[in-house]
Amino acid sequence: MRFANLTRAEGNAVVEFISFSILAIVPISFYAVSSSLEWMRKSELQASASLLARAFAIGGEDTMQEQRDQLPERDFTLETAVANGVITVTLRAGELTAIARSVQ
Repeated sequence: MRFANLTRAEGNAVVEFISFSILAIVPISFYAVSSSLEWMRKSELQASASLLARAFAIGGEDTMQEQRDQLPERDFTLETAVANGVITVTLRAGELTAIARSVQ
């Protein structure tokens, strides 16, 4: 009676390669998506800080508050400072911080 040879190396290598690929690619893709989302949020926060700094330089506190009300995302803290004719606007949203400067 002949027994089937169930220890073929080719089949095991393919299964190992596919399972290793899945185990390696899934965490890498999660990291890539989360870091790109954080980068997009940081970019939006920086653009908002620049916009608010320009609004403050052009029209003062009232104009800046009007611009802030028009921003799509308002869940950040806003700090402004004026020193030697330079306006500094700092936005903080969680761990992210964006700083923009403008000249009066």
